Amino acid sequence: ISGSVEVDNAATIVTEGARSDGILAQAIGGGGGLGGMARTIAFQVGGAPSGTTTRTATVSVGGTGGDGAIGGLVDVTNTGVIYTQGDDSFGVRAQSIGGGGGIGGAVLQVRAQGTNSNDSFDLNIGGSGGTGGAGGVVQVLNEGLIVTEGRGAAGISANSIGGGGGDGGLVIDVVGGYTGADKQSHRYVLNIGGSGGDGGTGGDVTVTNRAVAGIEDSGTIATSGDRAYGVFAQSLGGGGGNGSTILSLTALKSAENSASVGLNIGGIGGTGNSAGTVKVDNAGLIQTTGADAYGVLAQSIGGGGGNGGLVIAANLLIGATANSPLVSLGGLGGDGGDGGSVIVDNSGRILTTGERAHGIVAQSIGGGGGDAQMAFSLTGEAKSLIISNALAAVVGAVGGGSGGQGGDVTVNHSGDITVLGDGAMAIKAESINGGGGTLTLDFSGIVGLPGQPYLDLNGDEVRPDPMVVAKAGAENTSGAAGGKVTVNSTGTFGAAGDNGVGSFAQSIGGGGGTIDLNLLLAAELDEVNVDAPVGTKVELGLGGSGGSNVGGGAIDSTHTGQILTTGANTPAVLVQSIGGGGGRATGDVTVPAGALLGQVTLALGGENQTGAAGG
Repeated sequence: ISGSVEVDNAATIVTEGARSDGILAQAIGGGGGLGGMARTIAFQVGGAPSGTTTRTATVSVGGTGGDGAIGGLVDVTNTGVIYTQGDDSFGVRAQSIGGGGGIGGAVLQVRAQGTNSNDSFDLNIGGSGGTGGAGGVVQVLNEGLIVTEGRGAAGISANSIGGGGGDGGLVIDVVGGYTGADKQSHRYVLNIGGSGGDGGTGGDVTVTNRAVAGIEDSGTIATSGDRAYGVFAQSLGGGGGNGSTILSLTALKSAENSASVGLNIGGIGGTGNSAGTVKVDNAGLIQTTGADAYGVLAQSIGGGGGNGGLVIAANLLIGATANSPLVSLGGLGGDGGDGGSVIVDNSGRILTTGERAHGIVAQSIGGGGGDAQMAFSLTGEAKSLIISNALAAVVGAVGGGSGGQGGDVTVNHSGDITVLGDGAMAIKAESINGGGGTLTLDFSGIVGLPGQPYLDLNGDEVRPDPMVVAKAGAENTSGAAGGKVTVNSTGTFGAAGDNGVGSFAQSIGGGGGTIDLNLLLAAELDEVNVDAPVGTKVELGLGGSGGSNVGGGAIDSTHTGQILTTGANTPAVLVQSIGGGGGRATGDVTVPAGALLGQVTLALGGENQTGAAGG
């Protein structure tokens, strides 16, 4: 475990220049060491005496990667004045970060043999990745004045981050052989990929901004740059490591009687770990003027699951009689970690003036499950080729890991929140499972977004049409029902811009979030045939595909104060519980003279899902 870090500032701090924080307090756990590598290299040349048989048995195991160390406590108190001028120059940055897990030991086996008769058995196991260390507790108290002038320069940034799990060790197994006139050659292969290490837990994070009676400008935070949040409080669970990738190749030459059997299993992706509880209490003044500069961003995000290991295996037998079945199993994806509880209490004042600069954003997001990896196999005999690839297709793409669950989100508001920019929300509280968040796409002067040309079954070149695709919703995620969202408001808040919301509460199962698409097309011509203009297609989808148990959670929203909205498409209160993935989307597509818009597809709702009802 790293040591604790405590900072107490009552002085005046002024910095100039990019990445020049007023206070930087960090406790970082050390990373785990690499697992030991297992190597086998053998060469056997020349024929064995008549009537003899050569037998070889090899077992190679890669070492396990070391575990990452735990991040220590970080405690910062500011009662003085902090003024920073520069991009990414935070007023206070407090972080506790767990060390990443070490990578598992690789396995390398290379062997060449040239005997008249041979039996061989090989077992290769890749080393597993180490576990990431946990992030520690982070606490920040501001009773002073914090002013930042710069893009991305948050007033207070407090983060606890679990270390990522180490990847499983690579497995490489290459054998070449020759058998003479006495026939007989056998090889039996078992390759098992090491698992990715689990991520570390994110620690609890608490931020308090509080005015002190009788002291001017106490408990005040002011930022003026784009994406310069007043308070950014975050707990992240560490992501799982990726499972081992396996590359296995056998090449045997024999006049007759040759057999080779291989079973190759890719490593399982590590599990993403849970995030901690995040609490923010504002009893002072928070003011931001930049675009996307939230007054308060409080989020707890579970770590994503690691990807399963890829398997590539081949048996090539040259001889009159050859049997070489292969079974290749791609690795399973790891499960995502759960998001923790998020609680925001506001009895003070929050004012934002920039576009999409929300007053309070409180979100808990479950980590997405890792992807399963496909297995590829090849043999030199047509019958075996069909069998092995059929097996690989069946077991190669075993389902990805389950997405993590979003935690409960609570916002208690008794003060005043005013947001003046377009697309801004006074309060946004959401629990999203299986991955999610906000996707903003802003394209100007699009001439085309074509994919790479490819050949169809007739050998003709096909050039994909330009297309813009935006989708909110997870694929093939299970066990990711939405958490409970609670908003209690007795204060006042107002939203003056277009496409905003006074209070927005949502619980989404199966992944999703918010999409903001702005597309300005330009005149465009097809690159292959200038006489055939091609329009840009637009696909906008809200909803996941595949998966089960991805229902939305309960929402409790109570308002007894005043709510004022003046912009177009800006409801005072928007409450939604969505099963199967989705969220809210806005699309603005402008087609000037000379431009060409293709097919526009809008999809609402999940598909091919079970247990995806709203809360």
